[in-house]
Amino acid sequence: MANETAAEVEGPKAPVPAGRRRSLVPWGILCVALLLLAGGMVVSWQPVLAHYWFRRLGRGDQKASAKLTELGDPAIRVLVSYIENNDPTDLDARRKHDIFKSVTRSDAKFWGAVEALASMGRPAEDAIFRAVERAEGHPDRLARLYAALRSFNSASASRAYARALGDGSLQLWRFLPAGKLSAVEEALWNLNGRQKTSGAWPGGDGPSAASEVEVTGWALLAYLGAGYTHERPARLASTVSDAQKFLLAAQRPDGRLGTGAIRAHAVAGLALSESYGMTKDPNLAPPVTAAVKWTESAQLPTGGWPAKPGGEADARTTALCTLFLKGARNAGLPVAIKSFQLAAPWTQREIKRGNAKGGGPRPEDTAAVWLTRWTMGYGRKDRHQTAMAANLIGRKEEALKDSLNAWFNWMGQFYTGGTNWRTWDSFARKKLLDSQFTRGQHYGGWPVKTPETRRLGRSGTTALNVLCLEIYYRYLPIYAR
Repeated sequence: MANETAAEVEGPKAPVPAGRRRSLVPWGILCVALLLLAGGMVVSWQPVLAHYWFRRLGRGDQKASAKLTELGDPAIRVLVSYIENNDPTDLDARRKHDIFKSVTRSDAKFWGAVEALASMGRPAEDAIFRAVERAEGHPDRLARLYAALRSFNSASASRAYARALGDGSLQLWRFLPAGKLSAVEEALWNLNGRQKTSGAWPGGDGPSAASEVEVTGWALLAYLGAGYTHERPARLASTVSDAQKFLLAAQRPDGRLGTGAIRAHAVAGLALSESYGMTKDPNLAPPVTAAVKWTESAQLPTGGWPAKPGGEADARTTALCTLFLKGARNAGLPVAIKSFQLAAPWTQREIKRGNAKGGGPRPEDTAAVWLTRWTMGYGRKDRHQTAMAANLIGRKEEALKDSLNAWFNWMGQFYTGGTNWRTWDSFARKKLLDSQFTRGQHYGGWPVKTPETRRLGRSGTTALNVLCLEIYYRYLPIYAR
């Protein structure tokens, strides 16, 4: 008996009656059904909550955006559907481009939906792109969806918006908020949409057209001048990075950037040295240093630089090469002082020749010589600088017909200051802002009408005009020292 198990002592258990077993089954099914119903009610209430908080968002409830973010996909579907099917009430509102931005969003519901979606990141962006695919063939719906992508902080959204901006059939400019818009930012959107998959911007037109290397250098300078680099922010970092990669790929073993005019090499070098100065990216130092050495080797014994190897000194090329070397020096890279020592007497000879007094066959050389001397440290007290400043103010209308000449003038008059700067500023700023496209497929850009703007093309012209407007709020490091 001691070895008997407890089961043997207790004996066999009585079987559960069949009727009782059958009664337990429905109760189990009922419990499962109740759990599923409760879960379904929670899911079904999420769209209702999304609509509720969206209405609160339109009334200015500051908690609404956070609540919508918590709801996730149901809120995304509600917001995307609203944007896709409703125009903002400030559609076609009065807008003006200015140097500084001061926008108003009179439609809190539409723009609130856009900002709420942008705060949800990639899931919301993917939902918009899916809606774009469904909306093909419906321009109004496409325009609303693309307008929303402007607010997203990603390269894919920014590029899609910028390219849609250049599609005349969408008239995307109608969906911008009312008020003053930054002329610089709108121009950079224009450039973003024109960048090629290679990272370059297209060159100009005609036999002496600016190369892709030159135009890409100008465009890169425009982004850098607004504070954008290949490191930040995310939405434009790839635009800048792709441009830099294109320029670096164009560098030859001897250090020269590109194969065309030396002007293109100088502009590209200026952009890369500016990027290095802003980021201190060690990968940029060797190629910029190699470009510096090639520039020094290309300088003529007379002190200037030719438009192409083997030619005579050209004032504009000399100004740009001097700017590049000064920029590299300011960025902490090795630059021989000899190049500046040679260039100084060259400017004196140009002044005596009459080119820098407006009497030569190329009066635009005046601004190039003038800026070369500014770069080398000739200040406001220098009598030649004062005389050239006065000469150029008298020809300000002519200067604006040529984008590069305008940029030379803008910088020079800014450093001159005083009455000269006030006269130039009141005239040139209005002219430039008034001529920027505020609608149409070229929105954000500038017309191409003169020989120099045709040489540069739309991208080069827009980039140089951006550089003019950036002078107001940011010294480029190359001129800061």
